[in-house]
Amino acid sequence: MDLSLREMRAILAASEHGSLSAAAAELRTAQSNLSRIVAAAEARLGHRVFVRSSRSLTLTAEGELLREAAQRVVALYDAEMRQLDSRLAGAVGRVRLAMLPSVSSMLVPRLLRLMADRHPAVEVSFVDGGSDEVHEMVAGRRADIGIASEVSHTEGVRHVRYLSDAFVALVPRSHPLAPRAEVSWADLADETFVSLPGGTSVHTLTSAALLQAGVSPRSELRAPNMLLAAGLVAEGLGVIAVPSLTLGLFDARGLARIPLGGPRVSRELALLHHGEEELSAAVRAGLGSLHLLRREEGLLPEGASWSGPPSD
Repeated sequence: MDLSLREMRAILAASEHGSLSAAAAELRTAQSNLSRIVAAAEARLGHRVFVRSSRSLTLTAEGELLREAAQRVVALYDAEMRQLDSRLAGAVGRVRLAMLPSVSSMLVPRLLRLMADRHPAVEVSFVDGGSDEVHEMVAGRRADIGIASEVSHTEGVRHVRYLSDAFVALVPRSHPLAPRAEVSWADLADETFVSLPGGTSVHTLTSAALLQAGVSPRSELRAPNMLLAAGLVAEGLGVIAVPSLTLGLFDARGLARIPLGGPRVSRELALLHHGEEELSAAVRAGLGSLHLLRREEGLLPEGASWSGPPSD
């Protein structure tokens, strides 16, 4: 026995109304056509489904069994189709984000609120990583969207300009440089320079800036992470240059933040994702929400700005 969904719907409508004419009206078909559909189902079933009188239809015992089975099948089919429609509309699904810690601390809380309001059935997950790690996660499809420095271009991954944050100097509030309106890289090179591990975007950019300025640190103190680096500076053990967005990672109350020039250096950050034709509706919803964050006033700290057109 292999009844079609159409035949099941016809039998359910006829049993509900007790009338072929009323069922035909609900299904928007001719009564004669509906009668043929029911007759074909009865022939395939090998049993009569309805007892017909001049005024109504009544289910047989076999018809009652068929009605119960048809209700379950049709309900499951309709539920699956509704879920598929929702997924295609971006209302259901999953989006995986990978981004620099300095970016996630700034954007993720507001992004999660925006997604909850606009796409409540989309599951959002995120992980932190260095720029190279974020590139690798997106390229390896372990993340759907990444935010990382444009330090390399990974084959098959699209780069869309998103954020820019200028480097600033951090020194203890008691330091002689603290009252200055601006300092140069040469000024920092005369101090003990706190640096981050090689391979990080911050280390790469600071090394390039010092080289461009034609200076090298008088002495250097390596820190394994940004949090410890800020602590070393707060204790008066050195000075550091960091992108503006990283200030949200630590308590900078004991530090003086000074604009850094000579040369001025900014970190350029990009949204990373695969081609539009490869993106699910949920991922497109995530990208759309990230672009909507551009409208948020006061979201970015001083020294950071949106870059690239919102329609990118």
